[in-house]
Amino acid sequence: MHTLEQRKNKWKAFYDMSSTTNTMVSVSHNAMDRPLPLSWLIEERIEWAKRCYDVKMEALNWLDDDSIPYAFPYSGTELFAAAFGCKVREVEDDMPFALPMINSPQEAEELKQPSINDKPLEEMFYICDKLYEHCGKDGILALPDIQSPFDIASLVWNKESMFMAMFDAKDAVFELIEKSKILLFQFLDEFKKRYGEELIAHYPEYYMSKGITLSEDELGSISPAMFEEFALPSLEETAHRYGKIGIHCCAKSKHQWDNFKKIPNMVMLNFNLISETQKEATDVFCDHCAQMPFIMDGDIHEFVQGIDPRVHVVIQSVVADKDDALRALEKLEKIAQRRAIK
Repeated sequence: MHTLEQRKNKWKAFYDMSSTTNTMVSVSHNAMDRPLPLSWLIEERIEWAKRCYDVKMEALNWLDDDSIPYAFPYSGTELFAAAFGCKVREVEDDMPFALPMINSPQEAEELKQPSINDKPLEEMFYICDKLYEHCGKDGILALPDIQSPFDIASLVWNKESMFMAMFDAKDAVFELIEKSKILLFQFLDEFKKRYGEELIAHYPEYYMSKGITLSEDELGSISPAMFEEFALPSLEETAHRYGKIGIHCCAKSKHQWDNFKKIPNMVMLNFNLISETQKEATDVFCDHCAQMPFIMDGDIHEFVQGIDPRVHVVIQSVVADKDDALRALEKLEKIAQRRAIK
């Protein structure tokens, strides 16, 4: 069995695009039902995450994949918008989400700068502290759902109004993005101060020895020129500040792929796309960064076997129990062996 340190070193080699380490395999075998990230289920979420961490640690004894055990202080997309004061829609059978609170440039300019001491972020640090205490000083936490500064602003400000303001009230838009960036940096700085540099992305699951990961989804709704003007500067600053960045995007974003390549220090990219477009993406970014593709219309394992061996790719199976996990690992290892660069 590979030690944790050997697994971490393999991930580091994988992110080096000149390395022959081109395939990582991950098997998730946690069948426990996850409580929704609702405000009245904080203690249940903590206990669930503790149990999951213990299961992942025990699996080190029998499951020799490339995954790194971690504790997950998960959230919905509402976390930072709620810190600004947005109301959050919470129901018992669905994920929470923030309701926009800004409808005009004047309201955006007058909006108070929130801090990590505001309730939703304070509660998140409470969850993280409890998990870190359970894991010990060598434990690794996943990030909660991190949105880009532009995406946070798009949750706080009613989109129809905000998109119009991007033409006729640009200063107000830039100001809200700046406030979002300040809050995000405060949170990430404190997260790293308390729990260390290593982390797991909130979605999908992959290890990073340093840096940060986030979601950038609103770019699907705007032009490349608008993305370059409004979203790219804060992404560039984020990537420079933390050294490495991994990005998830579930929008139709082909028109933004050139802009993605302008983001410095990008080491991982995840798109959720149909197989035809996903194949284009793996080709476009094959020499640029590692990828963890998800396809919406087929078997990801069959898909991976047909892509260029230059693509550094993570493939994952989610299974129900130990027996399924071992069978899945055998299948993934065969794929990795076929993709190996001779």
